[in-house]
Amino acid sequence: MTFYPVFLNLQGRRAVVIGGGAVAEQKVVDLLAAGAHVTVVSPETTLRLRDLADAGGIDLRRRP
Repeated sequence: MTFYPVFLNLQGRRAVVIGGGAVAEQKVVDLLAAGAHVTVVSPETTLRLRDLADAGGIDLRRRP
């Protein structure tokens, strides 16, 4: 797989992650560290993503 590097200032910006598994969890953690406001769209999530949503750290939309 070839990667395309992107450097963005995400401070205060909205980011949407589709999916709630381990890969999505790592992306969410990285986006939060970059200062983004994160919305996750997934019918199922990892425990850590659920905990982040319960604490108000992310917006979780449970849908397919």
